[in-house]
Amino acid sequence: MFNRSFTILDRYVLDMTQDNGQRIDRRLALAMGVLLDTGERR
Repeated sequence: MFNRSFTILDRYVLDMTQDNGQRIDRRLALAMGVLLDTGERR
């Protein structure tokens, strides 16, 4: 789950607790979050 809070400074929460088997590389999840943020600021 990826949540973005709208404040003066953007704040993100990346919840990976459902991925118990760690099937998703944490670096990839972080990169996807950065990509989502970049796409929002066109």
